[in-house]
Amino acid sequence: MIITPLASPVVCLVLLLCGCGGGELSLTEYTERVNAIEVHASEQGEELAANAEGIDDFTPQDLQAILEQARLVRVEVDGSLQQP
Repeated sequence: MIITPLASPVVCLVLLLCGCGGGELSLTEYTERVNAIEVHASEQGEELAANAEGIDDFTPQDLQAILEQARLVRVEVDGSLQQP
């Protein structure tokens, strides 16, 4: 199988269009939804970073708590993308 530099963008486009299939959402609606999810996740990430910067004596337990909060953001994003 020959892979060209164009293959990756084409695969992404096909996957994006497949994700919009079934007549549920138009490509525009899907894009707006993904953008809204990204904005929300970015805001949560900025809040996590600000909280981390505010910790004077950063311990492994602090890191573990922040990573757990970041994981929850990721789970929320994944769940939001799976909703019809």
